[in-house]
Amino acid sequence: FLSSDGGATWSDRSAPSMLYWTKDITIDPADATQSTWYAGVFGGWGGPPNGLGGLCKTVNRGTSWTKVFDNNYVEGCAIPPAQPGAMYVMTEQDGLWHTANRNAQTPSFAQLAAFPFRHPLRMFFAPHDSTEMWVATFGGGLWYSGAQKVPVELSSFSASAERDGVRLRWTTESETNSLAFDIERRAAAGSD
Repeated sequence: FLSSDGGATWSDRSAPSMLYWTKDITIDPADATQSTWYAGVFGGWGGPPNGLGGLCKTVNRGTSWTKVFDNNYVEGCAIPPAQPGAMYVMTEQDGLWHTANRNAQTPSFAQLAAFPFRHPLRMFFAPHDSTEMWVATFGGGLWYSGAQKVPVELSSFSASAERDGVRLRWTTESETNSLAFDIERRAAAGSD
């Protein structure tokens, strides 16, 4: 349902195949007109699937819909901010799926075998680091995938010999949970 007057009135934007059940909706962040939406749809529950489930797409704010991913139990999808052509799809029984070409007429999806749980519900991206992804699951907890961070990023480092030793100079670009620096020295090979 869509309301353009703050919730005073509503219009049904469902395709007939979406009535049983639409689980989630994602508005394409790359579409400035906010006309492109994706809806996760279940094809039945409590009995055999009806074949209507999948990921549906509209480019005209719900006036017409096209199924772009066929699966009876789609929870929803997520579009990574750093990869606007990609998409992840969460399913109830078949885990997490990915496509790198979501804008194609027929996107190609592949199941992510590395994701170890069959029922992801929602995916979130860290607001300040799009390499960090979080997946909330139904019965499997919260899963994290991101680049392992080094606690200190050096922007410069230099060493110079002085009369009584070696002087080290460095500057850091960033420090996370860093209290102090420990300097270690190794003797040159062959020396005592």
